[in-house]
Amino acid sequence: MLKTTDKNTDFSENDWNVLSEFWHPVALSAEVGSEPVAVTLLDSDLVAYRNKDGLVVSANYCPHRGTRLSHGSLSPDGDLICPYHGLHFGAKGQCTSIPSAPDAKIPKKLCLDVFQCDEKYGLIWVCLADKPRFPIPTFDFYDDTSLQKANMSTVWEAAAGRHIENFCDTSHFSFTHLGTFGDPNNPVVEKYKVEERDNGIYYEIMTPQQDGSVFQGDANYAMLLSEYELFYPFAAYLKLHFPRGIEHIVDVVCPISAEKSRIFMVKARDHDMDLPANEWVDFQAAVNEEDRLMVESQRPVELPIDLSAEFHIAADAFSVAYRRKLKEFGLEGPNLV
Repeated sequence: MLKTTDKNTDFSENDWNVLSEFWHPVALSAEVGSEPVAVTLLDSDLVAYRNKDGLVVSANYCPHRGTRLSHGSLSPDGDLICPYHGLHFGAKGQCTSIPSAPDAKIPKKLCLDVFQCDEKYGLIWVCLADKPRFPIPTFDFYDDTSLQKANMSTVWEAAAGRHIENFCDTSHFSFTHLGTFGDPNNPVVEKYKVEERDNGIYYEIMTPQQDGSVFQGDANYAMLLSEYELFYPFAAYLKLHFPRGIEHIVDVVCPISAEKSRIFMVKARDHDMDLPANEWVDFQAAVNEEDRLMVESQRPVELPIDLSAEFHIAADAFSVAYRRKLKEFGLEGPNLV
């Protein structure tokens, strides 16, 4: 298992160690094949690849001279080959060959850190700790083959916690999303109840919005039941009940660093199946861009865990519950002194 002291990071040692105990997405499944691919999680340089035995994620540096293994290749039997001196590493991290000294005994310490990894919902997930606090979230809708689905990804210069709060917040719709779905004449947020669950937070609320008609030049608003479920620490699920059907949006975040995040979205719908998926994705990208401009401007960049650091209004009930739970996990957030 890696420790904070093994790398340069903007996270405090405490917060890095807490976050390392959760599952995080690091790549789209389609991005990882039989060639090594570099990914970053919590400022840790990782390499992901597939061999005959399945998916492997390890540290992205050769312990011999520190070269990036993502610049290397795979041998016919699935070993990861360092591009600098040709050392081979097996799927469990052990060095299996030193070409310059084929008869030498290979030291046991000549090995890579290999991490727990899994593949779900078209995403590659990694946990840097030996034992995850919670399992990867379950999204049952994904197995429904009758739904139209799309995956998308983007990178923000923002903290993962800030993004998740934004995704689960409804009071900004009438101001931030005027170009996509927000109703400028209905900014009121009804009182809602936050429900704590085993590995997250749930709430439901009626929200005034429309599903892209503003984007297409014809506003048509309706009150929609919106169900929000947060899975600790940075995964959220939104179930939107439109008049003509249901849309599912999974929003999960990879904390690349304390102030940079890669956001993955898994979308599915049971309506408008005759319409091209690219228009649906383009609309979501426009929504995301409106959010990005707001979230990237927030200061401090990291999400404050101390509730006294920012003011809270009635619509922030989810956010308050979320920050309280992160504090229970031991997160401290930015040093604001």
